Amino acid sequence: MMHPIIGELVHEEFWVLFLNNSNKMISKSQPSKGGMTGTIVDVCLVLKLALKMALQA
Repeated sequence: MMHPIIGELVHEEFWVLFLNNSNKMISKSQPSKGGMTGTIVDVCLVLKLALKMALQA
């Protein structure tokens, strides 16, 4: 599912996939993009996105 997006990148990206109870993808988000060796992820931002998705369901 993500290979076409991140398969051949030369830098790091952090993606969050939001799934329903049947493990079907509801949405995806890219909260962080970094350099060649890593990226920094803000956990508060990821939790905020998850809560927003949960409230919309």
